[in-house]
Amino acid sequence: MNYDNTWVRLPSGKKVNHDWFNQTDRGELYQRLLRTALELGGAADCECRRESLPVAIRKHDGKLHLARYPLSGPRHAPTCTFFAPPTETSGIRAYDRDVMVEHGDRFSIRLTHPLNGSAAENGGHAIERWRGGRTSGIESASVQGLVHLLWELSGSNLYRARVGEMSWYGHATRLMHASKRVGSGRVRLEDRFIAMPPKPGRLDLDRAGMVADCVGQRIVVVGEFGGFYDRSAPPGLLIRGFVKLPVKIWFSIERAKCAALERSYELECRAFDQGCPLGPVIVGVAATVRANRSRSGFDCRVDDAMLMSVSPSFVPCESRYEHEVAARMEANRRQFIKPMRYDAAARLAIPSFVSLDARDGRPVAMHVYERNDPESRAVHSACEALASQHYGRAWSWDISDRGGLPVLPST
Repeated sequence: MNYDNTWVRLPSGKKVNHDWFNQTDRGELYQRLLRTALELGGAADCECRRESLPVAIRKHDGKLHLARYPLSGPRHAPTCTFFAPPTETSGIRAYDRDVMVEHGDRFSIRLTHPLNGSAAENGGHAIERWRGGRTSGIESASVQGLVHLLWELSGSNLYRARVGEMSWYGHATRLMHASKRVGSGRVRLEDRFIAMPPKPGRLDLDRAGMVADCVGQRIVVVGEFGGFYDRSAPPGLLIRGFVKLPVKIWFSIERAKCAALERSYELECRAFDQGCPLGPVIVGVAATVRANRSRSGFDCRVDDAMLMSVSPSFVPCESRYEHEVAARMEANRRQFIKPMRYDAAARLAIPSFVSLDARDGRPVAMHVYERNDPESRAVHSACEALASQHYGRAWSWDISDRGGLPVLPST
């Protein structure tokens, strides 16, 4: 984290570095300070700007923490922990208003495949929808929308050089914590969610035991993609980490959905076939659990699935050109964030990245333009207008110019 720019003034007048406390072993001292602040007034001020911005003191699992107020993210400095790009510059704006509702620092989400659905409910086909389709009026979130929300809530779409390289295990832990802030209907996501690292630890083994308690119910799993297998009908998905568990868990998928997954995520499947040269491929599934007594384990029938190519630092990338930009940014120790697309169509104008450490302290929208046909040019114009409205300026790379990657925004 940027230890220099997230200073918070508590009601007692004491000034603390929020990131330093969170990234070191001073957690108990921080809890005492926050408890005192809660007794004095229950709010604090972030001093990332000349004018202080209020931040809330919240409580999760018996522990206190600081959280930004809803819609206040863009008002914080780009290098501040509490900064977030405007929702108008991400794919979340394509949903109807009541699909993702923010309550303080928690989210309520309406899913295409509800967590409280019975095993007989299928909820429709969402795998192909986001690539093909809509830029507004989406009435529910697929598993891709849910994974993108968790990626954003956990900060995994943000690269800060001072954090250092975080392993998939570290990101899985962040995703598990983020799941505590999300609910669907009357179900808490944390009760149905598993983020599995490739080499599961002791806590992951305990977490996987949750599957036995969810027979007949739907769960959500995120892990590193391990390919497809077709040893029996129907075919299945391999999620690394599950193959090393003492309890056998299979993820079966219908052939039609398997074909749709390969069509919709051609880039990700091709990258996996080539040995993931640009970074890992993440898989997310919503699956209904069934006991399999003949194989002494559990069959999870995949109702919805998504793939996501990420950089070595786990920042999502939608093309090999975005991978090239992310690699250059990371090599230069730049701070940047990836606005998530959620379920919005590829033609919806969204910045590829947002640079957070420009020289004048203002974020810079970064766009990668891959095609130059009339529809793509309309998207380019919409991207420029969006950047002008919300950021004031933009950086772009037009692949058709064949001039190579331009100089990055100055820092």
